[in-house]
Amino acid sequence: MRVIVAGAGEVGFNIARWLSRNGHSVSLIDVDPARVARAGELLDIQGVVGKCSVPQVLADAGAEDAEILVAVTNSDEVNMVACLVAGHRFGIAHKVARIREVGYAEVGEMLASEVVGIDMVIHPEMEVASRLQRLIDFPAATDVLEFGDGTLRLAAFHLQADSPLVGRPLEQSFPPRAEARVLVCAVLRDGRVLIPRGADRLHAEDQIYLLGRPDDLDRRLPELGLAAPPITHIVIGGGGKVAETVAHNLEESNITVKIIEPDEGRCNALSESLSHAIVLHGELTDVDLMREENVGSCDLYLAVSQDEEDNMLTSMLARRLGARKVFCLLNRPEYVPLAPSLGIDAAVNPRLSTVGAVLRFIRKGKVLAVDQLVEDQAEIMEAVAIAGSELVGKPLSEVSFPKGAIVGAILHEGESRIATGSDVVEENDRVVIVAVKKAVKKVEKALQMKPTSW
Repeated sequence: MRVIVAGAGEVGFNIARWLSRNGHSVSLIDVDPARVARAGELLDIQGVVGKCSVPQVLADAGAEDAEILVAVTNSDEVNMVACLVAGHRFGIAHKVARIREVGYAEVGEMLASEVVGIDMVIHPEMEVASRLQRLIDFPAATDVLEFGDGTLRLAAFHLQADSPLVGRPLEQSFPPRAEARVLVCAVLRDGRVLIPRGADRLHAEDQIYLLGRPDDLDRRLPELGLAAPPITHIVIGGGGKVAETVAHNLEESNITVKIIEPDEGRCNALSESLSHAIVLHGELTDVDLMREENVGSCDLYLAVSQDEEDNMLTSMLARRLGARKVFCLLNRPEYVPLAPSLGIDAAVNPRLSTVGAVLRFIRKGKVLAVDQLVEDQAEIMEAVAIAGSELVGKPLSEVSFPKGAIVGAILHEGESRIATGSDVVEENDRVVIVAVKKAVKKVEKALQMKPTSW
């Protein structure tokens, strides 16, 4: 399948990398020759220098034969025009556009109409705000994903040396017949993702990924030593769209929110937009202001400005002052692994969130959702079980499933449950599967599903 990716920033680069690694023919367009040259050196793609909304540039990128355009430049308007030209001039069937201005949501129906023809609009700030909201709901977790229409959650937790889980076999800490069952479906150890089995033991400094129903997770986390007190006082460093969206989401809660923003005009806009949040005008790195506003006693400090160096610095300052939890927005994926050493409890990368949203669209068909774990080391996917596939009609213990993959949960007629070896998957059940990268294609084969089904 030929895909045109417009925009060779971190988002476009990572989308192009994933597509090329999975056997797709990729053309990458950008106005910056240096970006195109870098991508051409590192990836097996065709690089095209130019503005993606110009018909000739799209033609040079192979638009006549392309099936999908993914427009993720830094300009919302260029992305929209590129989709418009791609559809009307070249007949490209499927268009995805990154649109950062939340105000464009008011004309969403027009963007999806035949006039513009955008099949999927991605709002990075909304993606990030949703992820942060889930972390606020699970304050001990370092990441939280949702599956099964919200009936299942995957939550990541970092294990300290004194954790009661360290050194014990998984089958003891997580018995398969527990009433409120949760499953360790993946472990990040020494930078590598593993799919564990019942006899495996957890180590100090492991990051574990727990899959379960929200109520079951709420019940089991205190027993497992993975719970944390609820968050009631948040200080947000930076008053951009992410901060505004998070504050809006918390308006009806009992959580106190303060926002520190250096731009006075933006402070005024936030004060008019938000009913309950306290908006403060000041520099993010002003330690005296942080002390004055009791950042050291807050339950959560959110560093979400557009300057990631400021975010890292203020996160470290907030931690040193005594903030209980620190979450940080990091635009560069390579900075994310550094977060724990800086005292950051959870790092959110808007570009990776956007990549995940695009991949969910590209992998559609019988795949309902897909997210990456630890960049692209592993995937967690939700898929429909098709009649005649290897998964359907026999106990999971008898299924010849790829090494490095596990069926974590089954959704049957709206009810979700953590899978056991005795469970039988029926036709049209939805299954949640975790697989390391090298096992993904074998999982797709077991599901009798091609990577893309249009």
